[in-house]
Amino acid sequence: MSKKSFYDVLWLLCQEEGHVDKWIEEGLIGKTKNSFYFTPKAKELLKINEVVGKRVEVEDFSWVAAYNELFDKKNIGTSGKKTELGAVMGKMAQFCKKYDYTPEEILEATTVYIGYAIDNHGAERVQESHYFISKKMDGVDISNLAKWCEEMRTNGQKYTSRRTI
Repeated sequence: MSKKSFYDVLWLLCQEEGHVDKWIEEGLIGKTKNSFYFTPKAKELLKINEVVGKRVEVEDFSWVAAYNELFDKKNIGTSGKKTELGAVMGKMAQFCKKYDYTPEEILEATTVYIGYAIDNHGAERVQESHYFISKKMDGVDISNLAKWCEEMRTNGQKYTSRRTI
């Protein structure tokens, strides 16, 4: 028999009783290949602004290709925004080590960013996919992706800040 924490046992009990599947169906919990996360609906229901959780596991980067596809010409209307996948994966690995966002939050924030940028500034002003993750400016790494992920956690799909583009 192995030792488990109280929360591990509670989670196993919820899975065994079918609560996790029910919560997924109700849109309270999201699921990736290797992890679960609370949705904005769950946070709103519980009146919680932020859930501190496990970082994205960098071993599973199958979702990064979907991230990069968001910048493809067929989605944006202009070429040159989708960059080489290896460069994107490298930057995303560093991003995931530094920040605590799920793949779903990253994809949703990126989708909202692209829509906002196109609607307000035109497709040609959308950052390239690897620079959106991070870009050195005056010797400092700046991450617009982190700013947009935080904006999504704070305000949902409604972009309220004028500080990021």
